Amino acid sequence: MNFSASEFKNENFKELDFSGQKLVDKEFENCTFYKCIFNGTNLSQTVFVDCQFEKCEFSLSGLVGTVLNNVKFIACKISGLDFRKLNSRILKVYFEKSLLQFCELSEIDLSKTLFSTCDIKESNFYNTNLTGANFTDSDLDQTIFENCILKKTDFSRALNCIINPANNKFKKTKFSRASALNILKYFDIEIID
Repeated sequence: MNFSASEFKNENFKELDFSGQKLVDKEFENCTFYKCIFNGTNLSQTVFVDCQFEKCEFSLSGLVGTVLNNVKFIACKISGLDFRKLNSRILKVYFEKSLLQFCELSEIDLSKTLFSTCDIKESNFYNTNLTGANFTDSDLDQTIFENCILKKTDFSRALNCIINPANNKFKKTKFSRASALNILKYFDIEIID
């Protein structure tokens, strides 16, 4: 496929390896990427609108100024991405059945973002607005939440959810009983059955 063009609409990309390539300053609208590999790919200043990535791999991809507007990641493996570098003024993403490992999801607005059945491992959420976000059936193993807005955030079916309440803003945040007990570990109290 010829990627010298700057705009792509209603295209389907299947089993392509973009590793180490530059896909800079491109526009993809209503495109689907299936089993594509973006390891070390420079996606800076590229715009993705109404796109879906399914069973794709991203590792250490460049995201400086990249726009993700209404973009879905389904069953993707995402490792070492720094979401802080995105164009955060236009950011709307959804994650389903995906692995997010060693990712920096800090200093951005991820309000109302769905993280459904994801493994979010050793990733950071610092100064992140997660108002209304939903972590249904997601495993948050060794993931850090620090100075985040967690208003109406749903962790009720999340696993390994350990969040320091002194360092985050809660309001009507939902937790399972087990997660609520994990949060209490930050207080000097004893729980007796």
